Amino acid sequence: MGILRWIFRGASQETDPASAFLRGRACMDAGDLKGAVKAFTDVLRLDHTHIEANHLRGVAYLIANQNKRAIVDLTRALELRPRHAEALISRGSACDNLGDWDQALKDFARAIQLAPDEPRAYNSRGIAYMNMKEHGLAIEDFNECIRLDPDDVWNYFSRAMAYYNNRDFQRSVDDLDLVLDREERYAEAYFQRALSKVGLGREDDANRDIARAAKLGLDPVAINRQIEAFKKAR
Repeated sequence: MGILRWIFRGASQETDPASAFLRGRACMDAGDLKGAVKAFTDVLRLDHTHIEANHLRGVAYLIANQNKRAIVDLTRALELRPRHAEALISRGSACDNLGDWDQALKDFARAIQLAPDEPRAYNSRGIAYMNMKEHGLAIEDFNECIRLDPDDVWNYFSRAMAYYNNRDFQRSVDDLDLVLDREERYAEAYFQRALSKVGLGREDDANRDIARAAKLGLDPVAINRQIEAFKKAR
């Protein structure tokens, strides 16, 4: 019997937190956020002081864009373990999503203090800085991400977005070239590179990227609408 089948067969008769937590982790791995929330809720019904159940239910809420619920759970996890860097990063992201940038930056700074070699802390703070339109500070954080984890294309994509927002279109294209060398079916990267090429006046090149993004599944009408809006705003 497969592990997932065994986990779910016993779900209705769980009497200990460990089996419910295992079910929740399996749901998270499978992308089943509702199942994960239910499983971690079962854990907390059995043991409300379970740190990781609070933490991971908060993460599931964050991924589901239920940011206020995420903050409640992540705050509880931090009350139980104040030096929990991952919970700080996740709570910071939830605060960022809600526009509470003071608290978000405090959480990211504390996470970096606790885990200075954790690239996700810098990436998450960089995204918050972009939302705050502090693109230079965002680029600094993405540079640190890349130093710590040069193999993660998401770090280069994030920096490309910051360069684009800072109107440094050539550096944006350079980063997106690197992304697409490694992930040639990354539709959003083709679209973002098209925008940056339009910024450089390379519209023929941009049109090829637009066609590629549409072929990979992005809505061509929405793409062209955003391209035209960008041209008008220049």
